[in-house]
Amino acid sequence: MSQENGLPPSEQHPILHALMPEVDTTESVVDIHGEPPAPKKKPLSSFAPTARPDGAWWMRMSMEIYLICYGLGAFTRGAWHAFVLWLRHALSPLGRAISRLWKRTAVKQWLRFRFELRRIRHGFTVAHERVIMAGKRHRMLAVLQVLALPFMAFRRHRRFASAVMQGAMLLVSALVLTVVIRYWQNTTFALELVYGGEHLGYIVDESVFNDAVDMAESRVIKNTDGYVFQREPHLTLRPAQQSEVLTEAELCDAILQMSGSEVVEMSGLYVDGVFEGALTTRADMDRLLKEILALYDHEVTTSNKKAEFQNQVEIVDGLYPVGSDEAYQALFNRLTAIDEDGNPFLTVQIRCTEVYSEPIPFETRTVKDNTKYIGYSAVRTPGVEGERQYTADVIYINGVEQYREVLSNEVVREPTTEVKVVGSYRVNANAEAGKATGEFLWPLPSCRILNSEFGYRWGKLHAGIDISGNGVFGKDIIASDGGVVTQVNAEGWGGGYGLYVIIDHGNGYTTSYCHCNEILVSVGDRITQGEVIAKVGNTGNSFGPHLHFEIRLNGSAVDPMPYMD
Repeated sequence: MSQENGLPPSEQHPILHALMPEVDTTESVVDIHGEPPAPKKKPLSSFAPTARPDGAWWMRMSMEIYLICYGLGAFTRGAWHAFVLWLRHALSPLGRAISRLWKRTAVKQWLRFRFELRRIRHGFTVAHERVIMAGKRHRMLAVLQVLALPFMAFRRHRRFASAVMQGAMLLVSALVLTVVIRYWQNTTFALELVYGGEHLGYIVDESVFNDAVDMAESRVIKNTDGYVFQREPHLTLRPAQQSEVLTEAELCDAILQMSGSEVVEMSGLYVDGVFEGALTTRADMDRLLKEILALYDHEVTTSNKKAEFQNQVEIVDGLYPVGSDEAYQALFNRLTAIDEDGNPFLTVQIRCTEVYSEPIPFETRTVKDNTKYIGYSAVRTPGVEGERQYTADVIYINGVEQYREVLSNEVVREPTTEVKVVGSYRVNANAEAGKATGEFLWPLPSCRILNSEFGYRWGKLHAGIDISGNGVFGKDIIASDGGVVTQVNAEGWGGGYGLYVIIDHGNGYTTSYCHCNEILVSVGDRITQGEVIAKVGNTGNSFGPHLHFEIRLNGSAVDPMPYMD
């Protein structure tokens, strides 16, 4: 930066002076009185973060940032000022042109109109003075002056009158054009129909006439009078108003009316374009259709529903020959009849929004209990199904669902996980499924009370032992040894043994577990020694809850006690 007035840059600007430390790079001079020289000040390059712990280096950095921001702001302001000047210079010709155009058109015309209004107002004063002056000379001159005033006024204001006439002609032309357009908008070229020597009206094309004749013939469902309709009309292309063009129904009424036959006003029912019958009033026809819809409407219990016919069902009010009507019940029976394939005559569609719930199945988590025998199973926490609510758009055709779209769903209740405890305790850690160990275990671990031994009683051989006591009903029965299930009786008398299980252990040995309350295995299962296979019960020829246990060797019953540990 250049110095002004001999001041350094830091003194020219107050902020720079505050931020910038005093720096003197001149050499020290010895005082003439012998005073020691003043200490030499450090140059600018010595102001570094490590050399000045008092923060002077950061002050210098702040000064530099300020200078950059100040210069950037000054540059931006100058650039914006230059852009505004350039934009003003570039758009000034356009602004002047618009101003001149405005002054030459609207402003100029307004000034001219106001000037003419002033001249007209002043003209009345001049005309009044001329009439008075002429009257002073002679009364006839005053009359002549009055008669001449319009011509004088026209000559005086001929330009203004010409402009007014041009504007009036423009308005009149616009009005005439609007009337013509509106007229031709309501006018079309149609065929003039002359039928039976009479003018019936206008139709769009010949197919309208043919359809109208077909409609008239279809209305005569009881053709006892021999109606014959002429199908050779006289058609001429002419312009016609839209209101004069006849529809098929209107032309049908006109043809029936001029046929010479007796016709009456009734309401006819058309299904898919085919005439099916007529009733005397439209109210009766509406009631008939509502009753047909109600036949399927009650099958859908949702309140938010809309029933309608899938067929094209149309009620046409018009003239119908006498005898074309049917009894209400007869027409109802015909419209609700079922064909050979089981399909109704009319197809009814019901569309509704249904809100319904479905269960969410619960999961089952298994927990092993090493204090229970293998095969033991019990539910610790019962599982509870959840609930999910659905909102769906459903379509029924003749009461049968044909379409369902789920719009939204939300979980109302989360399912509760079932916790199931299963036994994992093995009596013999080396035992394998389906294989015998050669040693038999006590089959009812919860009770060791022998109620009846092996041997003869009441004149018959008791082929096993009975174990009972300590509330054994429902207790676990375990396999005395490993093997394969060969017989299971899961219901019924079982020859007096009730529910029972027989396991083959190989080498001719089998065990039987009788009078059970519940069987937990099936034929063919490979059983591990100590696995729970059934629950103690009181089925068959039994007089109390107990387990009848047998060991057989090659089919012959033996005393189980010597074989068991």
